[in-house]
Amino acid sequence: MLNRTPKAGPLWFPPLRFAAGLQGVGRSKIMRAIDIEWEGPFEVPYHRDIDAYRTPRLPDDLESEAQVYAVYGRHPVYGPRSLLYVGQTQASNAGRSVGRRLREHLDDRFWYQTELFIHAGIISEADITVKDPDVIRGVESLLIAIHQPALNTEYLKGPSKLARNLHIVNWGVPGSIVPEVSSRYFHGLAND
Repeated sequence: MLNRTPKAGPLWFPPLRFAAGLQGVGRSKIMRAIDIEWEGPFEVPYHRDIDAYRTPRLPDDLESEAQVYAVYGRHPVYGPRSLLYVGQTQASNAGRSVGRRLREHLDDRFWYQTELFIHAGIISEADITVKDPDVIRGVESLLIAIHQPALNTEYLKGPSKLARNLHIVNWGVPGSIVPEVSSRYFHGLAND
């Protein structure tokens, strides 16, 4: 019989078991291991002469492949560099790039905020870029439920059922997005 108790040190965590995804100790549910590679920050320039924000220039690969984005800025209550909004898009071949989604939002959703900038992320599973819209929506809903951005209105009470069994690790430069999130906390609290 193996002794699984720690020999020394106050911080000991039982090892995670991997089998076709992430499986927690003592649970039979298989968790899907999802990675997000974040890049940013990219400033959203404000032009005084036309009194409007312009879409930031992103690297071409990020503009066409990013599926999630986080918008930060000054909020009247939460202060500067606050997480304002988490959104999802799909690859530009579907017509909804990060730039297009931001253009849709800049005239209405962010009219009162200043000092805007974004981080954009590419979602992958087992080093393959995720194209499934249900997985992308699930990832977005879990990020919103965990972080409670100031301007999001959906998924504040919990993620959608599409997020069930997701375990997300955030890599790169995620801003204030936490390094690792899981839907385990929300089982039974899904919105849809």
